[in-house]
Amino acid sequence: MYRILLIVGSLTLLLACAPKQESSPETASGTTLETLSAEAAAPLLKAQSQIQMLDVRTVGEFASGHIAGARNIDWTGADFATAVAGLDKEKPYFVYCASGRRSSEAVAKMQELGFKRLYNMAGGIQSWQALGYPTQSL
Repeated sequence: MYRILLIVGSLTLLLACAPKQESSPETASGTTLETLSAEAAAPLLKAQSQIQMLDVRTVGEFASGHIAGARNIDWTGADFATAVAGLDKEKPYFVYCASGRRSSEAVAKMQELGFKRLYNMAGGIQSWQALGYPTQSL
């Protein structure tokens, strides 16, 4: 019994001390996808001006307040796939909605369409506003 405990304890120690391998955000489709909190997204958006912002909420939601510089393409609209298919797939896109559900679905569709670099904001614009980050209205 003592030997078994010694072996199990040794294996546990080895596994605990082994270096952690970080998973790559690259998906099987070749798309790099990262999900970020609003807190992590704000400095990224400020530092990287080449990122295209895509708000996938309805036109009314977008008009009531959105992140400056965002383009609106409604995920629930009949023409979502057609509208995003016309975008430059080589550019990085930062996608958000109200809470994160629609943007998760939208980035999945964008992956299928061959976009190379996608960021999804967890918690959506609600988490952005809760942190006091600015929005603008139409």
